[in-house]
Amino acid sequence: MRKFLTFIMVAAVLAACSPRIQSTRQPVDPNQAGAITIPHKMGEAVLPGPALRVVALEWTYVENLLALGIQPVGVADIEGFNTWVNVPVELSADVVDVGMRGEPDFETLAALQPDLIIDTQITATEYYEQLNAIAPTLILNPYPDDPAISTFQEMQDSFRLLGQATGRSDVAEQILADLDARIADGRAAIAASGHAGEGFVLSQMYSWLTMTTARLFLDNGMATNIIEQLGLENAWQPEFAQYGFTEVGTEALTELGDVHFFYVLQEDDGLNTSGSFQKLWDTLPFVQSGKAHPIGGDTWLFGGPLSAGVLIDRVVEAVTE
Repeated sequence: MRKFLTFIMVAAVLAACSPRIQSTRQPVDPNQAGAITIPHKMGEAVLPGPALRVVALEWTYVENLLALGIQPVGVADIEGFNTWVNVPVELSADVVDVGMRGEPDFETLAALQPDLIIDTQITATEYYEQLNAIAPTLILNPYPDDPAISTFQEMQDSFRLLGQATGRSDVAEQILADLDARIADGRAAIAASGHAGEGFVLSQMYSWLTMTTARLFLDNGMATNIIEQLGLENAWQPEFAQYGFTEVGTEALTELGDVHFFYVLQEDDGLNTSGSFQKLWDTLPFVQSGKAHPIGGDTWLFGGPLSAGVLIDRVVEAVTE
């Protein structure tokens, strides 16, 4: 099955069947000179100083390290990252693949001797102790379960934590300031084109066997929040969902009306050659009015500042042209 279908799945059985890693590292005294203490979702990560050898087990944090000017020493599912995540900085060829997201190879991880490991709460809950036995581990939650918490704000907060952990807080703040400026420029361009306040729906579409699915993104999704900051109005407003989207059959697209429809779809997906889907597609109001906007199969909707920049550029270009 396509790799992005597993990005929110918890590998609950992993801890039971994976080899146990015995901790050989000495705990760091948080009071020693230069020590960095970072609270996270499952405790505290105490580092003797800025982390230089970092392993990222979720693509969001791979991207964030690259934005900070750091090549991670290890990454989960490098092939998938290169396929799905379009950012202007490439992974170095010597970065080591350490397994799949939610299924890390602990022996490979240990052999890398990292200073810091980064993962998400939803995947790492069952094996946090094994990660923490290898190196201080920072557990983050990019999908807040509180509707009052902005996913966009969480992205910024997590990015700042990585800046702190790597001794690059100044770099992190400059990147976030640049992102704010990019949003402001995009908002001005859309306003100048006369499209401010128009409705939109953001979707990630895919097919698997006989199933066709459209993820439609809610206001609490980071990517949707960014498009709203560009001056458009989200027209998909069901109840809160933690991951920022609901999944529907493609027949539900007939209910969306004449909105700007931004969609992510892989070039090799069967929807592109499905006669029955194309027949439905051609009847949709937003297709007939020219408001169906493909924004590329590699536009990653769950990332950090670099992915956000790609999304902004593609949305603004689609609307203004």
